[in-house]
Parts: sequence; C-alpha cells; structure tokens
Amino acid sequence: MPKVTSREIEFCYDLGLAYHKRQILFNDAVETAVTALHMNKASASDYIRNVDLIIKGKTYKRTINPEAISYYLTRIATDFGLAALMTALKSVESHIEYYEGLRNTTRHTARQAVSDIRARFVEPDADEGQNAQFQRLVVQSLGDNEPERLARLSKLSGVPVRKTVEVTVFQRNPDVVAQALVNAKGVCQRCCQPAPFTRKDGAPYLEVHHIIPLAIGGLDTLGNVAAICPNCHREAHFGSEPITFLSTAASAR
Repeated sequence: MPKVTSREIEFCYDLGLAYHKRQILFNDAVETAVTALHMNKASASDYIRNVDLIIKGKTYKRTINPEAISYYLTRIATDFGLAALMTALKSVESHIEYYEGLRNTTRHTARQAVSDIRARFVEPDADEGQNAQFQRLVVQSLGDNEPERLARLSKLSGVPVRKTVEVTVFQRNPDVVAQALVNAKGVCQRCCQPAPFTRKDGAPYLEVHHIIPLAIGGLDTLGNVAAICPNCHREAHFGSEPITFLSTAASAR
C-alpha cells in the first residue's frame, strides 16, 4: 500500500471532520478523496473513519501513520480545545496498545508522536502548587499594592515569555494569578462553591486555570483565566465535556 502523504492526511482530516459532523456520507467522503487525490481507497477509508473515532475517544483498529497522529491531534486541539484533545489522546493510546498486543511489537514512532503532543499542548504547570518559585512570585504580587498590580496588568501584552527546557513551557505572569485570586474572593469560578480548604497562610486555596491553553495561543491575561477549585481544575483538563467559567475580570469588585 502506498505511503499516505501530508496532503492526503490533511484532506482526510477535513473529510473525516465533515463525516463526524454528519455533513457528508462516509462513502461520499471516501470517493471524494479517491477522486480528488487518486488516493488508495482502503487508505482513504481508514484515515477518514479514524478521524470520527478519535474525536469520539473510541479505539480504532486500522492504523494510521505517526504524521497523521500528530496532525489529527493538533487539529483536534486547535479546533475543539483541551478537553477534546484529552479524549482523542485516549483513543490513540488505546489503539497503540491494541496494535502492539496484536503484532507483538512496539510502535515507537507513534508513541513519540503522542508524547510530543502531550508536551506541546498539556500545560506542565497546570497545578500551581508544583511550582514553588512561581508561588513565591504570586505571594509577592499579592503583597503588593493592588493599584500598582492593576497598573502593571494594564500594560501587559498577554503574550507569555517562553522558557525552553526539555519541552517548551510558558513563564506565567504572577500578577495575573494574584489578581485572579483576589477577584474570585475565595469562591470557585466554575462550581461557585467556597475554596475547599485554606493554605497555611490562611488564604483560600484555588488554582488559576487558562481557559484557552497557552500552548494553543491563549493569552496570559485576566480575561483568559479562572480561579477554580482543584476538582474543577482537574475536570477542565481531563473531563470529557467542555466546561464554562465565570470571568475573573468581570468578578473584580
């Protein structure tokens, strides 16, 4: 079977998405790929059907190449957001385990594609408590005069500073986190319940979440964050359905 090209992968994703949305019949989608690109019919069928299965989080049985895995997951992240990406990742990882068990082999390149997507899109600093240095900066910001902090925020471009380590992470602005916590007044901006506990310093414990992840172009600004409880934060990153938040900017005073 001939190698599936980048153009065919992109074309099949769009057809697969249209099929997923029931904007086109499956057989018509396959015939479109075959006619437009002279694509192998069996490959077109696999690559189009798998888009639908991956978005649904289901295990697919017919394999696609690592380039397609990377492209499909990237498009799903940018088209539908982080929750949809997490569902899609489960689908791909489930397929890899199925295929490896069936063939008694290891799909190293497929696993690397998944690892690269996780490093790129799943924010490594989602749990604020894991970053002690950042927390010290937030505490320092909370100790500042609020008008001074708001003045700094008014001059903020929102584009985060990147630091390159083993993967690319984002240097978040402590003023954004501090002001989001102040604006929330100790109440989760998703479930509207009080913070589940207090920190050692007596402050209510909430975590500041980027609604549009920084990794897919979200800004590090008050308008793109919500101060939420740990349970809602986990759901935001790993839940199967998108969730909504109150605006931290709108909650100010």
